[in-house]
Amino acid sequence: MFKICFLTVLLPFFIGACSSIEGRFDLANELAEANGFKSAEIKGDSFVLAAFYKFKSQEKPLHVYIEGDGAAWVNRTQISGNPTPRNPIALRLAVRDSAPNVLYIARPCQYVSMAKNRRCNENYWTCDRFAPEVIRSVNDAVSLGKERANASSVHLFGYSGGGAVAVLAAAERNDVKSIRTIAGNLDHKLLNKKAKVSPLTGSLNPADVARDLKLIPQIHFFGAKDKTVPSFVSKSYLKKAGAGACIKTQIVSNTTHSKGWVKSWKRLLNTPLPSCN
Repeated sequence: MFKICFLTVLLPFFIGACSSIEGRFDLANELAEANGFKSAEIKGDSFVLAAFYKFKSQEKPLHVYIEGDGAAWVNRTQISGNPTPRNPIALRLAVRDSAPNVLYIARPCQYVSMAKNRRCNENYWTCDRFAPEVIRSVNDAVSLGKERANASSVHLFGYSGGGAVAVLAAAERNDVKSIRTIAGNLDHKLLNKKAKVSPLTGSLNPADVARDLKLIPQIHFFGAKDKTVPSFVSKSYLKKAGAGACIKTQIVSNTTHSKGWVKSWKRLLNTPLPSCN
Protein backbone atom coordinates (compact mmCIF):
# COMPACT_ATOMS: atom_id res chain seq x y z
CA MET A 1 0.00 0.00 0.00
CA PHE A 2 1.27 3.45 -0.89
CA LYS A 3 1.47 6.28 1.61
CA ILE A 4 1.25 9.58 -0.22
CA CYS A 5 3.38 12.47 1.04
CA PHE A 6 2.25 15.59 -0.74
CA LEU A 7 4.43 18.68 -0.73
CA THR A 8 7.22 17.10 1.25
CA VAL A 9 9.75 19.78 0.30
CA LEU A 10 9.81 23.21 -1.24
CA LEU A 11 11.16 22.43 -4.68
CA PRO A 12 13.82 24.67 -6.26
CA PHE A 13 12.57 23.66 -9.69
CA PHE A 14 10.25 21.11 -11.22
CA ILE A 15 11.26 18.25 -13.48
CA GLY A 16 9.73 18.53 -16.91
CA ALA A 17 7.91 15.51 -18.25
CA CYS A 18 9.86 15.80 -21.49
CA SER A 19 13.13 14.95 -19.73
CA SER A 20 13.52 11.29 -20.72
CA ILE A 21 14.84 8.69 -18.33
CA GLU A 22 17.20 7.46 -21.06
CA GLY A 23 18.60 10.96 -21.42
CA ARG A 24 19.28 11.19 -17.70
CA PHE A 25 21.07 7.82 -17.78
CA ASP A 26 23.16 8.93 -20.76
CA LEU A 27 24.13 12.20 -19.07
CA ALA A 28 25.41 10.44 -15.96
CA ASN A 29 27.28 7.77 -17.92
CA GLU A 30 28.93 10.31 -20.19
CA LEU A 31 29.93 12.53 -17.28
CA ALA A 32 31.41 9.59 -15.39
CA GLU A 33 33.25 8.09 -18.38
CA ALA A 34 34.72 11.45 -19.37
CA ASN A 35 36.30 11.70 -15.94
CA GLY A 36 37.66 8.17 -15.71
CA PHE A 37 34.91 6.68 -13.56
CA LYS A 38 33.55 3.18 -14.08
CA SER A 39 29.93 2.19 -13.52
CA ALA A 40 28.48 -0.51 -11.29
CA GLU A 41 25.23 -1.70 -9.76
CA ILE A 42 25.56 -2.69 -6.11
CA LYS A 43 23.08 -4.93 -4.30
CA GLY A 44 22.33 -3.48 -0.90
CA ASP A 45 19.99 -4.48 1.89
CA SER A 46 16.77 -3.77 -0.01
CA PHE A 47 17.83 -2.06 -3.25
CA VAL A 48 20.19 -2.34 -6.16
CA LEU A 49 22.04 0.98 -6.19
CA ALA A 50 23.74 2.64 -9.15
CA ALA A 51 27.34 3.66 -8.55
CA PHE A 52 30.28 5.25 -10.35
CA TYR A 53 33.80 4.90 -9.04
CA LYS A 54 37.53 5.34 -9.52
CA PHE A 55 39.88 3.33 -7.34
CA LYS A 56 43.53 4.18 -7.97
CA SER A 57 45.45 3.58 -4.76
CA GLN A 58 45.08 0.91 -2.12
CA GLU A 59 45.19 1.71 1.59
CA LYS A 60 44.13 5.31 0.91
CA PRO A 61 40.88 6.88 2.14
CA LEU A 62 37.66 6.43 0.19
CA HIS A 63 35.61 9.54 -0.60
CA VAL A 64 31.93 8.61 -0.90
CA TYR A 65 29.42 10.97 -2.54
CA ILE A 66 25.69 10.42 -2.05
CA GLU A 67 23.19 11.90 -4.50
CA GLY A 68 20.30 14.19 -3.64
CA ASP A 69 16.59 13.41 -3.87
CA GLY A 70 16.58 13.73 -7.66
CA ALA A 71 13.43 14.14 -9.73
CA ALA A 72 11.04 13.30 -6.91
CA TRP A 73 8.25 15.58 -8.15
CA VAL A 74 6.92 16.68 -11.54
CA ASN A 75 5.21 19.66 -9.91
CA ARG A 76 3.95 20.59 -6.45
CA THR A 77 1.19 17.99 -6.45
CA GLN A 78 2.33 15.31 -8.91
CA ILE A 79 4.88 12.73 -7.82
CA SER A 80 7.42 11.66 -10.42
CA GLY A 81 7.30 8.12 -11.75
CA ASN A 82 11.09 7.88 -11.57
CA PRO A 83 13.43 9.86 -9.26
CA THR A 84 16.52 9.63 -11.46
CA PRO A 85 18.09 13.12 -11.36
CA ARG A 86 17.89 15.44 -14.29
CA ASN A 87 21.02 17.17 -12.98
CA PRO A 88 23.15 14.82 -10.83
CA ILE A 89 24.88 17.42 -8.69
CA ALA A 90 26.59 14.96 -6.34
CA LEU A 91 28.06 13.17 -9.36
CA ARG A 92 29.30 16.49 -10.74
CA LEU A 93 31.00 17.13 -7.41
CA ALA A 94 32.47 13.61 -7.25
CA VAL A 95 34.18 13.84 -10.62
CA ARG A 96 35.87 17.07 -9.51
CA ASP A 97 37.42 15.35 -6.50
CA SER A 98 41.08 14.51 -7.13
CA ALA A 99 41.30 11.98 -4.28
CA PRO A 100 42.67 8.61 -5.47
CA ASN A 101 39.57 6.65 -4.41
CA VAL A 102 36.12 8.12 -5.06
CA LEU A 103 32.76 6.35 -5.01
CA TYR A 104 29.48 7.94 -6.07
CA ILE A 105 26.26 6.28 -4.90
CA ALA A 106 22.85 7.14 -6.33
CA ARG A 107 19.79 6.97 -4.13
CA PRO A 108 17.38 4.01 -4.30
CA CYS A 109 15.41 3.78 -7.56
CA GLN A 110 17.71 6.23 -9.40
CA TYR A 111 19.50 5.06 -12.58
CA VAL A 112 18.53 1.40 -12.09
CA SER A 113 15.73 -0.40 -13.90
CA MET A 114 12.63 -0.75 -11.76
CA ALA A 115 12.59 -4.41 -12.82
CA LYS A 116 15.76 -4.88 -10.77
CA ASN A 117 14.25 -3.00 -7.84
CA ARG A 118 10.88 -4.59 -7.23
CA ARG A 119 10.64 -2.80 -3.91
CA CYS A 120 10.80 0.62 -5.56
CA ASN A 121 7.69 2.72 -5.24
CA GLU A 122 7.05 6.41 -4.79
CA ASN A 123 7.27 6.14 -1.01
CA TYR A 124 11.05 5.89 -1.39
CA TRP A 125 11.35 9.29 -3.00
CA THR A 126 8.68 10.90 -0.78
CA CYS A 127 7.80 9.79 2.80
CA ASP A 128 10.43 7.04 3.16
CA ARG A 129 13.40 8.63 1.43
CA PHE A 130 15.49 8.26 4.62
CA ALA A 131 13.95 5.00 5.82
CA PRO A 132 16.13 2.50 7.76
CA GLU A 133 16.28 0.13 4.78
CA VAL A 134 17.54 2.98 2.59
CA ILE A 135 20.35 3.71 5.03
CA ARG A 136 21.25 0.02 5.28
CA SER A 137 21.41 -0.31 1.50
CA VAL A 138 23.68 2.74 1.17
CA ASN A 139 25.92 1.44 3.95
CA ASP A 140 26.18 -1.92 2.19
CA ALA A 141 27.35 -0.09 -0.92
CA VAL A 142 29.87 1.95 1.08
CA SER A 143 31.25 -1.18 2.72
CA LEU A 144 31.62 -2.99 -0.61
CA GLY A 145 33.31 0.04 -2.13
CA LYS A 146 35.71 0.25 0.77
CA GLU A 147 36.52 -3.44 0.41
CA ARG A 148 37.05 -3.22 -3.37
CA ALA A 149 39.26 -0.14 -3.03
CA ASN A 150 41.08 -1.69 -0.07
CA ALA A 151 40.58 1.71 1.52
CA SER A 152 41.89 2.66 4.93
CA SER A 153 38.93 4.83 5.97
CA VAL A 154 35.77 6.54 4.73
CA HIS A 155 34.93 10.21 4.21
CA LEU A 156 31.26 10.89 3.49
CA PHE A 157 29.86 13.64 1.27
CA GLY A 158 26.16 14.23 0.62
CA TYR A 159 24.20 16.70 -1.44
CA SER A 160 20.74 17.86 -0.27
CA GLY A 161 18.84 14.73 0.84
CA GLY A 162 22.08 12.84 0.28
CA GLY A 163 23.49 14.89 3.15
CA ALA A 164 20.80 13.44 5.39
CA VAL A 165 21.70 9.95 4.20
CA ALA A 166 25.42 10.59 4.80
CA VAL A 167 24.78 11.61 8.42
CA LEU A 168 22.42 8.70 9.07
CA ALA A 169 24.83 6.25 7.44
CA ALA A 170 27.72 7.55 9.56
CA ALA A 171 25.71 6.86 12.70
CA GLU A 172 25.77 3.15 11.81
CA ARG A 173 29.50 2.95 11.04
CA ASN A 174 32.79 3.06 12.95
CA ASP A 175 35.12 3.88 10.07
CA VAL A 176 33.94 7.39 9.10
CA LYS A 177 36.69 9.98 9.48
CA SER A 178 34.76 13.04 8.29
CA ILE A 179 31.38 14.20 6.99
CA ARG A 180 30.71 17.03 4.57
CA THR A 181 27.25 17.99 3.40
CA ILE A 182 26.26 20.38 0.64
CA ALA A 183 22.85 22.03 1.09
CA GLY A 184 22.16 19.10 3.40
CA ASN A 185 18.74 18.41 4.84
CA LEU A 186 19.98 17.89 8.40
CA ASP A 187 16.63 18.26 10.17
CA HIS A 188 13.70 17.49 7.88
CA LYS A 189 11.25 17.55 10.77
CA LEU A 190 12.00 21.20 11.49
CA LEU A 191 12.29 22.13 7.82
CA ASN A 192 8.93 20.69 6.86
CA LYS A 193 7.26 22.11 9.95
CA LYS A 194 8.46 25.62 9.16
CA ALA A 195 7.48 25.19 5.51
CA LYS A 196 4.06 23.90 6.59
CA VAL A 197 4.31 20.80 4.43
CA SER A 198 3.77 17.11 5.15
CA PRO A 199 6.30 15.32 7.38
CA LEU A 200 8.49 12.50 6.09
CA THR A 201 6.65 9.94 8.18
CA GLY A 202 8.71 6.90 7.21
CA SER A 203 12.12 8.57 7.50
CA LEU A 204 14.84 8.78 10.11
CA ASN A 205 15.93 12.32 10.98
CA PRO A 206 19.65 13.31 10.92
CA ALA A 207 19.28 15.74 13.81
CA ASP A 208 18.29 12.82 16.03
CA VAL A 209 21.77 11.26 15.67
CA ALA A 210 23.77 14.51 15.79
CA ARG A 211 24.94 13.91 19.36
CA ASP A 212 26.20 10.43 18.43
CA LEU A 213 28.42 11.96 15.74
CA LYS A 214 29.63 15.05 17.59
CA LEU A 215 33.28 13.90 17.68
CA ILE A 216 33.51 13.21 13.95
CA PRO A 217 34.91 16.26 12.08
CA GLN A 218 32.13 17.78 9.99
CA ILE A 219 31.56 20.72 7.65
CA HIS A 220 28.06 21.58 6.50
CA PHE A 221 27.90 23.98 3.54
CA PHE A 222 24.77 26.02 2.85
CA GLY A 223 23.99 28.36 -0.02
CA ALA A 224 23.43 32.01 0.88
CA LYS A 225 20.54 32.09 -1.61
CA ASP A 226 19.14 28.64 -0.85
CA LYS A 227 15.39 28.86 -0.24
CA THR A 228 14.89 25.08 -0.31
CA VAL A 229 17.13 24.07 2.61
CA PRO A 230 17.96 27.30 4.47
CA SER A 231 20.86 27.47 6.88
CA PHE A 232 18.58 27.42 9.94
CA VAL A 233 18.52 23.63 9.70
CA SER A 234 22.22 23.64 10.58
CA LYS A 235 21.51 25.56 13.78
CA SER A 236 19.06 22.89 14.83
CA TYR A 237 21.57 20.13 14.02
CA LEU A 238 24.31 21.93 15.98
CA LYS A 239 22.01 22.39 18.95
CA LYS A 240 21.15 18.71 18.94
CA ALA A 241 24.86 17.80 18.74
CA GLY A 242 25.50 19.68 21.97
CA ALA A 243 28.52 21.41 23.46
CA GLY A 244 31.96 20.45 22.24
CA ALA A 245 30.78 19.19 18.86
CA CYS A 246 33.51 18.99 16.19
CA ILE A 247 31.28 20.64 13.62
CA LYS A 248 31.36 23.84 11.62
CA THR A 249 28.99 25.35 9.09
CA GLN A 250 29.82 27.63 6.20
CA ILE A 251 27.54 29.88 4.18
CA VAL A 252 28.61 30.01 0.53
CA SER A 253 27.86 33.27 -1.25
CA ASN A 254 26.09 33.48 -4.63
CA THR A 255 24.86 29.90 -4.26
CA THR A 256 21.31 28.53 -4.35
CA HIS A 257 20.16 25.02 -3.57
CA SER A 258 21.24 23.71 -6.96
CA LYS A 259 23.43 26.39 -8.52
CA GLY A 260 26.98 27.42 -7.73
CA TRP A 261 28.23 24.30 -5.98
CA VAL A 262 30.04 22.66 -8.88
CA LYS A 263 31.95 25.80 -9.78
CA SER A 264 33.20 26.32 -6.23
CA TRP A 265 33.63 22.70 -5.20
CA LYS A 266 37.40 22.34 -5.58
CA ARG A 267 37.87 25.38 -3.36
CA LEU A 268 35.31 24.21 -0.81
CA LEU A 269 36.80 20.73 -0.77
CA ASN A 270 40.06 22.24 0.48
CA THR A 271 38.35 23.91 3.44
CA PRO A 272 40.12 22.60 6.57
CA LEU A 273 38.08 20.30 8.76
CA PRO A 274 37.58 21.39 12.36
CA SER A 275 40.09 20.04 14.85
CA CYS A 276 38.58 17.68 17.39
CA ASN A 277 39.98 17.71 20.92
